[in-house]
Amino acid sequence: MEENQPIEAQDLAGIYRDIAEIIGVENALQIYNHLKGQQVTFPMKLFTTDYIMRQVIDDKNGKSIKQVAVKFNYTERHLHKMIKEFKKRNTEKEA
Repeated sequence: MEENQPIEAQDLAGIYRDIAEIIGVENALQIYNHLKGQQVTFPMKLFTTDYIMRQVIDDKNGKSIKQVAVKFNYTERHLHKMIKEFKKRNTEKEA
């Protein structure tokens, strides 16, 4: 892409404008160059279960499970399920 004038966020179309406003024009152009033509979906799940469990162990000291769930945008029920599955998986590894 040749540049006669600097590219600004408002010069970009649709979602690329939105992206440029959040992370800058250069980063939006990199996303365009790497992913153009593809449909990208960003899942709600940002962190791995192992990371969440490490945080639960670290954050649980003095915090309720509700507070930990809110911090990571999970329901208490889902967080309890994750903890149960994590413990089961680790118990099976040790056996």
